[in-house]
Amino acid sequence: MTQVHDNVVTPSRTIRAVWALLIPLSVPGCLLDSRPAPGLHASDGASLETGNGLRLQNGLRLQNGLRLQNGHSLEHGLAKGNGLDIKYGLESECGLSSRSGLLTSEAGQEFVTYMIECALPLGSSIEKAHPLGEKPLVFHGAVGLAPEWQSGACDSTCQEWVSACLLARSNALGQPVEIEMTASHPAIGSERTAPDEYPLEEAAFHGNLFLDPPQFHACLGRAGLLSALQLRLCGTASWATCGFDDIVSACELPATCSGRENDTYLGCRNHRGAAQHTITTYTQMGL
Repeated sequence: MTQVHDNVVTPSRTIRAVWALLIPLSVPGCLLDSRPAPGLHASDGASLETGNGLRLQNGLRLQNGLRLQNGHSLEHGLAKGNGLDIKYGLESECGLSSRSGLLTSEAGQEFVTYMIECALPLGSSIEKAHPLGEKPLVFHGAVGLAPEWQSGACDSTCQEWVSACLLARSNALGQPVEIEMTASHPAIGSERTAPDEYPLEEAAFHGNLFLDPPQFHACLGRAGLLSALQLRLCGTASWATCGFDDIVSACELPATCSGRENDTYLGCRNHRGAAQHTITTYTQMGL
């Protein structure tokens, strides 16, 4: 198990020289820009705040202050009109545009921060040209649910894991709340590392935000009613604040999820009955 102490994950501060070989590359429907972005020759790694500490392999705690409807459109899914093309890696201009979509607004940049933290592992980072020509934008990985997306396509498995992570980190008020996450994925792990600190089994999240229309799903854990009263759980609010399709009763019901592995639910089902990759969240008492 990897632990990060002092409640902060701090990538090493580095100055990286970028040597660009100017070979024109093209693929159908997309021009890959081999030129370095303005000002990309050097950058400083920035510290990443991750709630009450990041624990890989066997439980993850992150802040979940993501508000899905905060300045970017999910009406037709992330893959449409947001500068994302899941056929390409995030580090390419085709995969994540620096000229259109999410990166052209502060709210969108915040969303991309969460998304890349979910997808890429600790120690990975992506640099993008700032749309206004300012200092390049640097996004750091944290969890590592879909490391292949850095340089390659994001398939349905990648989409579901990243979506579940984003949904788990959302809340009705857009305010940071410390959570512990479990999942049947080696980057997180199915057992909690701090059950005494995070005793409330809140909910399980699953879906696919990249589809048109996007899927937002959650089911209530054993302490779900208390969480609903606390308004941490995004799905208890209206579409205007979060946009969940529904919260389908209790996760423990056989019709809701496929089963359970240690402290995490497995294969919770969407509205069509299809099992999806799922992340379970635990919260503290008295939030």
